[in-house]
Amino acid sequence: MNRKQVGAFLKIMSNDQVRPVLCTAYVDVFRGKTVLVATDSYILTAVYIPDIDEDMIGKVITRKAMEIWYKLADGKSYFDSETIRELVLDDERNNRNTDMQYPKWQSIVEKLEQSAVDTIAFNADYVKKVQDLNGTAGLTLELNGKLGGMV
Repeated sequence: MNRKQVGAFLKIMSNDQVRPVLCTAYVDVFRGKTVLVATDSYILTAVYIPDIDEDMIGKVITRKAMEIWYKLADGKSYFDSETIRELVLDDERNNRNTDMQYPKWQSIVEKLEQSAVDTIAFNADYVKKVQDLNGTAGLTLELNGKLGGMV
């Protein structure tokens, strides 16, 4: 992820200290690909990160570590598997609490069903976050229902 994508990722990650586990990013595997997961309990994102070492799967990165990286990053910085390893080790060296059970997010995602959609309501702020996470200039929506004029 580039710096802009990490900024969008941080907007989705919770900063509510009442539930500290949600103030972390979780390294996991989804559909055979390694992902970095964050949620605020309302919105969840799983971003594919290639080439993450197996020993990093199941680790968490604190929001604080990611914010420090984000603040120090420039336009050429890239958040990759090496960065993940460095931040996990940084959390351990600084005794940040990373010994916690991340929510079972995959079971929620797997239960989602694709169904016909008659109406789509857009939250512009959310769509902008998704666009930034994808690192693209636009978004493509795949509609699995009847298609008609959109206003």
